[in-house]
Formats: sequence, structure tokens, C-alpha cells
Amino acid sequence: MKIVICGNYGAENLGDELILEGMLETLRAVSPDAEITVMSGNPKETKWLYKARYGMEAVAKFPSGIRSFLKSIFPNSPTKEAVDNCDYFILGGGGLFNNLNWHASIIWAMQARQALRKNKPIIIYGQSIGPLSSMGEFFVRRIFSKASFIGVRDEDSAALLKNLGITKEITVTPDLAFRVPVPAPKPAPVLTTPTVIISLRQLSNIKDKSIEEFSKFCNWLIEERKCVLKFMEFQQGSEGDRNLHQKVISQINQRDKVININPAIDPEALFNHFQKASFVFAMRMHATICAMKTCKPFLAISYSKKIDSLIKDSDLGEYIISHNDISFDKLKAHFISLDGKKDNVKEKLQVLNSENLEKLKSAELKLKNLLK
Repeated sequence: MKIVICGNYGAENLGDELILEGMLETLRAVSPDAEITVMSGNPKETKWLYKARYGMEAVAKFPSGIRSFLKSIFPNSPTKEAVDNCDYFILGGGGLFNNLNWHASIIWAMQARQALRKNKPIIIYGQSIGPLSSMGEFFVRRIFSKASFIGVRDEDSAALLKNLGITKEITVTPDLAFRVPVPAPKPAPVLTTPTVIISLRQLSNIKDKSIEEFSKFCNWLIEERKCVLKFMEFQQGSEGDRNLHQKVISQINQRDKVININPAIDPEALFNHFQKASFVFAMRMHATICAMKTCKPFLAISYSKKIDSLIKDSDLGEYIISHNDISFDKLKAHFISLDGKKDNVKEKLQVLNSENLEKLKSAELKLKNLLK
């Protein structure tokens, strides 16, 4: 059996790489002998990262520009050959269809369209949907109505699809990153200085006042709580997190207590950072998920419906604050509350992680039946 996976992989985004890792774990559990090809923005890197562990190949995505797209569908294209010869085409997870990037729906619909043209069964797995423009709704209807399997990662996405007239069965599963195993913590010396991980996301509508309030809170963490702050970049490149991190850090008084981390795409190393942390402040969705998987107290700073849905479906209402509602007093209150009940937080997240894994394995049984 030949399977092609397409998603926002090879794009210098740790969250999307965790999704791919979870997808590969899933497929190896469901179909151990499948020949897997990943469509990536950086095929060489993707192959280097995953082939040794999962025995897969990698090719480029179909380009989204008109001229380059037409060129890519000629017979000599490795991508076209992979899709032409596959038995199943998987449009992998993440928030691929939403309004954050207006052209995203077009790009991902174009990828799936090539499989539909060849009458390949399409599996949509691990997606968050919405909010959508009218154009986004058009593409979602066209693609999702023809899917052989639909798996979304929150109840709100399932409801949105039903409201759009999608009548096929919709399976709700946790994010595929919950499928990635967390290694046993490495032995480490007992640290007297607590470490706080901070993972922000660059947005055009973040107010200067919010940055000022967050910086004030960082100073409080360092000066009053004697913390070391680790600013962790989940997105690199031109749309990366570094610019916003630097705006916050420039207003911190004791910068010797600040560490910048540009983590490698390595789940073991990534989880090791979180295992050593005392608390996590996360705008990035998968920084939130890493905190959940390592059972650390955290506060999710929401900028998107997908963050709200993750926290709502996980019944963690006190673990979230809107990026438009940031203030020193509110951040301080959340930190004191959650930091003061670490054992309860750990116990709750352990139960949640177990439940999420069971839900993912239940969905895998449906996939296994489909792929027979």
C-alpha cells in the first residue's frame, strides 16, 4: 500500500513537525508495511529527520503559483508521480483552513485537488477548521464532501463542517501531537532556580500595551519569584516568533536571567526542555500541548479559535487568557493560582493525556478498517 501525506511540513514550524511525527506514529501502527511519502516544503530536511525512524520518502508540495503549478503536473514531476501512484492521499493536520492566512485554503485545496483528479481516496485527519471566509467555505465544501475519512481535532470544527452541509461521518480526535511518545525524563541535578518557558506568536494586531504588560510580568517573575525565563521559538523564518520575543526581552531589566532557545526539530530534546520547566506561558498551540503532555502548569494565551477549542474540549477553562486581555495583574493571578496547585494540575493532565491517547487509538481502528 502506498500513502501520500500532505501538510505544512518542512516549514520551520515545530508544531507542524509534531503533527507529522504523530501522523507517522499513527500510520506505522495502522499499516506497518505501507510505503509512505511526505509532501514537504523542504523534502531533503523531512527525509533526513524521519526516514531512519519511519522508513518514508519525501517530495515537494505542488507549487501554488499558476506557472509553477502547471509545470509541476507534467510527467517528470516526482510529486505528481507519487500522487498518481498512491492508494490513499492524506491531507494532514493543523489549522490549514482558516482566516489567519487568506490564501491558505487555496493552497491546501490545490494539493488535494490533484489527488481528486486521479480519483484517489482522500483522508482528512487532524484538522482544525475555521473561522472561514466565503471563499474558504467554498473550498472546504468541495474537498471535505469528497473525503473517504474526516478526522478533526475539536468539536467546534465538527459542528462547523456540519453547518456547511458535510453529511459524512466526522471523527473528533485530539491533536496528533498527543500521539508522540514522551521520553522518560533525563536525570538532572536538583535546581533551586525555577524555569519558566515562554512561547509567543507574532501577530499584526498585538497591542504595544499588551507587550508592555507581559514584559512587566516577566520582570516580576525574575525579581520576585527568582525565575529564569526561556523564550522558545516554535516558528522560525520570516514569520517566526523571534521579533515579538525580542520586543518583550528589550523591556526586561535582568537580561542575564533570559535564555533564547531555537529548538531543533527533535521531540526528545523538545520535551526535555518542558520536563525541566516549572511553568509554561504559551501562545503557540503546540507549546501548550507540550506543557499538557509533560504535565506542567501552564497558561494558554489565545489568539485563535483552535486554542479556545483545545482548552474547552480539555475542560481546562482556568488555563487560558485572551491575547487581547493581557495585564500584569491577570497574569500574576493566573500564575499564583496554578503554580500553587502543581500536584493537582499534574494529576489532571496525566488523566487527560491517557484519555487523549485512547481517543486517538480508537480513531486508528477506523483508519485501519478503511485501509484494509
